[in-house]
Amino acid sequence: MSNKVIQQDESMIPEGVIAIRRWGADATKPWHDIGNNSAGTLNFTTESRNLPNYRGGGGNRNSNTKISDVTAAFTMYDLSPENIARAVRGTQTATPITAITDEVVAASGIVGEVIAFEYLPNLTESITVKTAADAALVAGTDYAITPHGLTVLSEDVTSAGLKVSYTPIAGSAVDLLVGEDITWEVRVLGTNAAQDDKPFKLNIWKAKFNIAASLQIIGDTYAELPVVLNILVDDTVDESGIAKFAKFSAAS
Repeated sequence: MSNKVIQQDESMIPEGVIAIRRWGADATKPWHDIGNNSAGTLNFTTESRNLPNYRGGGGNRNSNTKISDVTAAFTMYDLSPENIARAVRGTQTATPITAITDEVVAASGIVGEVIAFEYLPNLTESITVKTAADAALVAGTDYAITPHGLTVLSEDVTSAGLKVSYTPIAGSAVDLLVGEDITWEVRVLGTNAAQDDKPFKLNIWKAKFNIAASLQIIGDTYAELPVVLNILVDDTVDESGIAKFAKFSAAS
């Protein structure tokens, strides 16, 4: 009979859904799925204090290592207004959808000029354009409507500007870098594709988003939004043996 120990394959291809909710929220409050994400990692930085061996032969007599920083990093692919606001500490507001009458729009009086309205227009609703003196202008002759406003087609549009009446399309606006520094609870509900989709779970008890270093606005492929979470000590976790940073659970 062989006494050989068989080493079991424990390889991992992790997939999963990341969800967040405000830290300290009532347990009945819903989690918010933040969409399609990749490259999720937990990162640990440590600081070591070494006592050199002064007795000869080199090396250290003792060593003490403590945790100095814990972070999580992942890349967002669903660049919703909510996710942008979270990643760049923005303030999200809903676009008004009531009709606007005689919004004053600046113009230079140059044919071919592209003019944007204050809000994105709903192209299924009526849009009227007048000169600053209230003279009606003709679509297709004096201007052409675009998804953002209009393009000037004639010299009847002067530097005196325009008055436009339209209905904004439903949407959201995010004022960047002026929002609240929110504390979150984070969890990952995942599966291991290398092991017949065995489930795993990661709980991060308390974290804050770092402000993202960049926000892609033009490109020739799917936009990415890399984010980093600062994982904080959660002193409300008081069960014996439970780490105050995070907890990883997996099926055997």
